Amino acid sequence: MVELSVKGNDLHVEVLGWSRLLGLKRSLDIPLSAIKQVSATSGLPYFQWSDIRAPGTGVPGVVAIGT
Repeated sequence: MVELSVKGNDLHVEVLGWSRLLGLKRSLDIPLSAIKQVSATSGLPYFQWSDIRAPGTGVPGVVAIGT
């Protein structure tokens, strides 16, 4: 789960809950000029085995965090 806000010319993404612990990140700052498209979805996307990547943490249908 994340909380989004705009701070100056950056999108500030505050990581919350278990994602913070598992992802080892508190927040990200992304320049607005680097964002090309934004879309919203409800819930997590359907899991496919081809989505597995390493290193990282992944629980099908729950969380996919990593590089």
